[in-house]
Amino acid sequence: MDAILLNFQAVSLIVRMMAEDWVELRVNTERDVMIGRARAARLVLICGYALMTFAFTVLIVLPSFGLHYRHLTNLTDHGRLLPFQAYYFYDTDKSPQFELTLVIQAATMFLGAITYTSVDAFLALAIFHVSGQLENFRHRLVGLASRKDFDSALRDNVQTHIRLIRCFYEFQLL
Repeated sequence: MDAILLNFQAVSLIVRMMAEDWVELRVNTERDVMIGRARAARLVLICGYALMTFAFTVLIVLPSFGLHYRHLTNLTDHGRLLPFQAYYFYDTDKSPQFELTLVIQAATMFLGAITYTSVDAFLALAIFHVSGQLENFRHRLVGLASRKDFDSALRDNVQTHIRLIRCFYEFQLL
């Protein structure tokens, strides 16, 4: 239970830091960098869901039309094939049992794929966000010496650096 609470606190801190970063964007170049990273994260998300849809189609939809991907054995394969090979304590060839088992396997696969893909998408979003923040931080450091208000710019950069270190620490907790 403590591990779940610790991970929830780490995730909520990362999400809060990401929201604060989007609110405090001051310069258009920083905003453009962050939008580019968000687009890359969105592309990863779209690819993940496309792969999930393809897997669902191959595993659930095509076998419904008689196109099976599995290696057929004599151990558990009877007249009607289910997407996942397993030992069942009931006869899956009968009509209501087959359809119910197929629906349960499809729902289980769909929920598992959604969960897995959503976690991957969140981690990709967080990693792309931090990489965008690091790029913005690098651009701020390059122009630090030429700024007129060096002390306040240095203070802001130190605070940003501490926030990024805290964010990396929270990533390690995940």
